[in-house]
Amino acid sequence: HAGRRCRRAALSGLQGSGLNTRMTWIVQHRTIWIIVALVVVLRFPTLLESMYLVDDASSSAVANELLYGGTIYQTVESTRAPFLYYLYYGVFLIAGQNNLLAVHVVALLFVIATAWTIRRIGVVIASAQAGTWAAIGYVIFSHTYPPRDTLAANVEIFTVLPLTLCMLSFLIGERQNCLWWLFISGLCCGVASFFRQSSLINLGVIGGYLGYICWIARTADLRHVIRSGSAVLAGFLTFVGGMIIYHQAQGNWND
Repeated sequence: HAGRRCRRAALSGLQGSGLNTRMTWIVQHRTIWIIVALVVVLRFPTLLESMYLVDDASSSAVANELLYGGTIYQTVESTRAPFLYYLYYGVFLIAGQNNLLAVHVVALLFVIATAWTIRRIGVVIASAQAGTWAAIGYVIFSHTYPPRDTLAANVEIFTVLPLTLCMLSFLIGERQNCLWWLFISGLCCGVASFFRQSSLINLGVIGGYLGYICWIARTADLRHVIRSGSAVLAGFLTFVGGMIIYHQAQGNWND
């Protein structure tokens, strides 16, 4: 009897331990659940056919041309950077032509990933609480505008993720004095610039920061600034150079 009681107590303890572990995991990750819930609620209308907007249609038209073997900037006219069209093209290739529901699901996932990245930035520069409120603020206020601007699967939705990843990687690289993270920062800025060209301003922001800590705050020497700036620029040029070579091979620069 004593042995059975011991076994039951041990089993109960293990079950209780497992329950406590699960509860701890839920509590520790409640922030991400709050963010996910907010994004789903605010972007749910985009999963309805009545919410498909002009930006969706224009991007879909270019993606359809690519599906039929066309080439961007040659058989279809556009002055935008190519990555938005490639994203639509990839979704249509996997989920079916003109599957805007799938596009909006991808956009929803991008918003969640961006909010998580913003939270991580807040954690790095301030605290977990600051990061959480920054992420929640992004989710809420990025949807407080006319639906045609905030609910369409437009280029801004997809650009913000590599931009925030650029800044997160830069901050981590600076704090850890790691050139690899700084290289990734430049790489992410390059990705963002092929969604929207104005993303290049991030290089200016990073350059301004490095100049500030060197000549105004005087918390870093010129050698550190050149080292960090070169790593970011190397990542950016690596990606942009690869894309230029690709588009040159496609003949997209000829016109």
